[in-house]
Amino acid sequence: MRGNKRGQEGFSFGAVLGLVVGVVALVMVALFVYNIFGKAGTTLELLPGEEASASQMCSLVAGSGEANLVCDDFKELKVSGKKRLVSCYYVKSLFSKEPEWADKIKTIDCENAPYKKCALLKQAGGLGKNGVLVNGGVCVGSSGNVKGIEGTFSEGCFCEESGCKKLDETNNVVACLDIPPSL
Repeated sequence: MRGNKRGQEGFSFGAVLGLVVGVVALVMVALFVYNIFGKAGTTLELLPGEEASASQMCSLVAGSGEANLVCDDFKELKVSGKKRLVSCYYVKSLFSKEPEWADKIKTIDCENAPYKKCALLKQAGGLGKNGVLVNGGVCVGSSGNVKGIEGTFSEGCFCEESGCKKLDETNNVVACLDIPPSL
């Protein structure tokens, strides 16, 4: 006996609707996972509106030629849409094409600048619970936790992708030790 095959020629409305809902749900889950885990390793960049203010700020600083301004004078600036404290030495690395003013600061060494800034913020009590975004990392706050980095670190450590470090009493950069869990 042969049945009516008209109903079997294509997908039913319910099946198509189920597929659409499934695809939308899959995309939403993928975006959620990306927002939680994917951003931890992304590089920072200046967005179009941020580039002009960064260049204007650093052009003045670079013109002075003073190492203490280039390295240690941190200004609040939006980078990748988030406010952070940045030095002009760090800002020059964010431009895809080296800005004109960057040539004036090539010989200045600012390696310890973010560690010094974290120590100063800690002394002044300005780190809060969650810390402060500084250059390409974060100065650890009183919670001792840094999003995307395993462990609990002492307040004032500077954490970035390469790890967490701080200045010791003699101004040498040393690794931050994990705080052991309290028993």
